[in-house]
Amino acid sequence: MASNEIVVTSEAFEDDDGLPHPYTSEHSFATSTTNKTTNDYDNGHAWCVAFVGFLTQMLIFGSVLTFGVYFVAYQEAFPEYQPRVILWIGSLAYGIMFLTGPFSSMVISRIGTFHAMLLSATLVTLGYVTSYFAQDPYHLFITFGLFVGMAFSLAFLSCYAVLNDYFTTRLLRVAQIIITVGGGVGIFIFNAVFQFLINEYGWRGSMLINAGLYSHFFVFALVMKPRPRDVSVKRMTLGQIMAVHVLFNRKFQLFLVHVVIWNVGFMIVFSLLNSFIVEKGLTADEAALIGMVGGILNAIGRVAAVPLERVLDPKKAYVGTTVAMGLFEVLILAGGSFFGYAIPLAIANFAFGIMICYLVPVIGELVGFDNITPALGYSNFSQGIAGLLSPVLLALIEGGAKFAVGGGLTVLSGLLVALSIWMLMKERARRQDTKVLNPANGPVEFKSDQDGGHLLNSSTSKTNTAII
Repeated sequence: MASNEIVVTSEAFEDDDGLPHPYTSEHSFATSTTNKTTNDYDNGHAWCVAFVGFLTQMLIFGSVLTFGVYFVAYQEAFPEYQPRVILWIGSLAYGIMFLTGPFSSMVISRIGTFHAMLLSATLVTLGYVTSYFAQDPYHLFITFGLFVGMAFSLAFLSCYAVLNDYFTTRLLRVAQIIITVGGGVGIFIFNAVFQFLINEYGWRGSMLINAGLYSHFFVFALVMKPRPRDVSVKRMTLGQIMAVHVLFNRKFQLFLVHVVIWNVGFMIVFSLLNSFIVEKGLTADEAALIGMVGGILNAIGRVAAVPLERVLDPKKAYVGTTVAMGLFEVLILAGGSFFGYAIPLAIANFAFGIMICYLVPVIGELVGFDNITPALGYSNFSQGIAGLLSPVLLALIEGGAKFAVGGGLTVLSGLLVALSIWMLMKERARRQDTKVLNPANGPVEFKSDQDGGHLLNSSTSKTNTAII
């Protein structure tokens, strides 16, 4: 081919499971002047990106899921306000982080992960610095709830979006799981870290230290800068950027319902756990220790998910651990002693740690890994809805029945996602049968590892060449 020729292609390569390859898009029209090989992917810098994503998740969930430490400090600082008002500080940060998921995915699609991380770093640093000057909880609604929550939404999605620039499908799932492990490590570590900072410097001083700690997002942005491409992508409409078409995917619709239900069940059980154990006769310290055991098993489950991915089907493991988590949540009711509560809670947390690590890979399988960023945004939005529904159910259900309802909802959500995955497998089997049995599609040829090891149909994989 002459040097002044440009290959214009609109094909979307598929991996062995029939999924779009991460570095192409079935919805974009790309122009390229060179052949792309997988040697550009899965290299040393790619794992640096994954490690930075791990650290980002550790910082995000180390903050939003350990708000209880600051809740006590804020109660002492603002005694004239009801606890339910102070609770809204953490709830707003958590809710905004998830409810703004679709908006954050649009921002990332428009400006890229590098600039999205810079914006996130600016917002989170500003949020913590201005929180130092708070004179009432309403001030923290804005500085922590809004600024920090929005920053975390952008950073959370950027971690996963940038992986498509550095990993092929072969290792993309592993990288996604490694990143998710960071959240469990953050929950385990930052309870103690924040308590130490408050004890030594007061809650205001800890805000300034947190501003410095979370300003590392600026450095993370440099590492998470998208890899230089020799491909220019056609400007897309807002609907394409938001990947609205995934909302018409019945499998993904079922998955979103599953996300809402299991989050409601999870929040019902774990928001009441400590008070329930104390009501049954154990001390507050024993309840806290049981919770810590659960947190440790959650982190272990997340770490175990990485090697298990090599021997387990993430889809089946996701379904199995979701159902197991729900069953052991119900068994907490049959406790009655320290170990009676600690053992089912530990197993439920271990299952949850594995399950949450396979969340992103399962979404990628359902909608295609090139749609992972907007799909994650919609999944996050569903979690935000669950956060609004769970207090309503808590007010309607009495006593220990809340654990039965919470666990039952989690089991139901597992059955829903099992149905979604069953639909996916049937669709893939039907598509594979069509490729193999329909002579009109032509012979199937195997591309070498340089092309990603994909099966391509020789009669349908076409390249149009234009002379410029």
